[in-house]
Amino acid sequence: MSIRNTIGLCLVFGGLSAAAQGSDCDDIQQRLTFHDNGTVSDTESGLTWRRCNMGQQWDGTDCTGDSSELSYAQTAKAVIDRYQESGFRLPSSNELQSISAVDCGEPAVPSQWGAVVSGFYWTSTEAFGGFQTTVLMTNGEQYPMSADIDARALLVR
Repeated sequence: MSIRNTIGLCLVFGGLSAAAQGSDCDDIQQRLTFHDNGTVSDTESGLTWRRCNMGQQWDGTDCTGDSSELSYAQTAKAVIDRYQESGFRLPSSNELQSISAVDCGEPAVPSQWGAVVSGFYWTSTEAFGGFQTTVLMTNGEQYPMSADIDARALLVR
């Protein structure tokens, strides 16, 4: 773990929401449809997710390449530069939590979502002065993190 990430973990003030604790992995799995084109549809929310983490590509059967861990500013710029044209964006913290449940295991998403790992994922939800809300995909809880810390991103439209 890098010193930046270690410092970031020290800045974690605890989960802001326990929304994921009320979710059930079987319920989430029943409403998700995993498509051959590398997207996942959520019939409850109407959202479409990229199956791969930002920085990875779908090869028809799996996510390939390295999952990008970037600061919030770098992530936001990459979303605009590479994904905005296709309509993908960073999810809100509530949107990202809606696909996670601690009873899915680790990471806290259905197992078909092989690219998602246990770790921090950026959201579009601001926390406070220089902090952005992340969701820890180990347990699906929200945490404020310094925007300078590196984290992954899963995109939605």
